[in-house]
Amino acid sequence: MIATHLVRTLDASAASGLVLREGSFHVVADDENALYVFGPDGDRRCIELLPGELPDKKSARKKQKADFEILVDLPDHGLLAMGSGSRATRERAVLVDRRERTTVIDTSRLCGCLRETFADLNLEGAALVGDEFVLLQRGNRSDTRSALIFIAVSDLQQALVTQHFEVTRAPRMVDLDLGMRDDIPWSCTDLTVLADGDLLASAVLEN
Repeated sequence: MIATHLVRTLDASAASGLVLREGSFHVVADDENALYVFGPDGDRRCIELLPGELPDKKSARKKQKADFEILVDLPDHGLLAMGSGSRATRERAVLVDRRERTTVIDTSRLCGCLRETFADLNLEGAALVGDEFVLLQRGNRSDTRSALIFIAVSDLQQALVTQHFEVTRAPRMVDLDLGMRDDIPWSCTDLTVLADGDLLASAVLEN
């Protein structure tokens, strides 16, 4: 059993990625083009990840959004926000360095490779573990498999330089079979790494 306690509330409609760094909460939302920073004293600011305003209308916003589902701390580089890869408009990542400068990275080649295994790609989480960058695939109605995808960290490091993410070594896949409840499959929604190096994934039932 994991004990939880309230630290603070965040002024965001849906925090799809969350990193606590140097006392501040860093948040991405799947329908925003910004990284929000919530300080320990209650202050709030945002860092633009992609230029332009998204439409207010829900259907149009969904069509155009970058779908930032992932936020991962890269200690030597900064924070990496990453799209889910579920559509062509969502095949981008953005590195925010420690000076809050941003670099957009094309992830279309990575997503194309992963789509050979997961036709309906939907990346929802990531973690850095040793010499591997681990991505979390969330199962959906057409393919209920959730899975961990292990990628060589050298491929990630190269992507930070070239601004194009592609794999040079075949990713290692580990399926996560969490079973069902009332014919509804459990699907994984996020991923983090614990202090001892173990991975912790969250999961939901969604019909």
